[in-house]
Amino acid sequence: MRFKSLRTTALAAAILTLAACGKDGNEAGQDLLAYVPADTPYVVASLEPFDADLRKAWLTAMGGTQLVDVYKTMFTQMNANSGREDPEKVAAQIGALIDQLGALVDPDERTPLGMAADAEVALYGYGLLPVMRMRLADSAAFENALAEIEKTSESAMTAEEIGGYRVRRQVIDELVVYVAVIEDQAV
Repeated sequence: MRFKSLRTTALAAAILTLAACGKDGNEAGQDLLAYVPADTPYVVASLEPFDADLRKAWLTAMGGTQLVDVYKTMFTQMNANSGREDPEKVAAQIGALIDQLGALVDPDERTPLGMAADAEVALYGYGLLPVMRMRLADSAAFENALAEIEKTSESAMTAEEIGGYRVRRQVIDELVVYVAVIEDQAV
């Protein structure tokens, strides 16, 4: 019986601690957590806006846009050793895709791919499936970036309307990826 009351007290303390993480339940970032299932096996979230100067310093220290060249070299070598039929075509597609995503590691780019300058991000499990939510400043820019990635990689995602939202689906080997813009969030 003592274990049950201890567990109840610990649960209440955890709930109060989580509730205290934001100043107001309607603050930015809190609605990202509204989608996290209660039985999620994990959650990693950045609910406070990321400091622009810290982001710039971190990306600069990591190599910034030089990472694009490193990724291209790495994936080109991996692709060459994969035994695929047309490694040159695949390498060109991968290179073009990395170029499109290069804005994510550019220290001078404040809103890459339509992301909010003060973006919050949540990564959590829906069962064992990982889900990532990210605040967007410009949903249309994110949709345009996806369209450009599809064009560049010569691999259009299948898309359908689900619940009034356009949901893209891409199968990569045995991995299935879904991407959707839901209001001001990329999911």
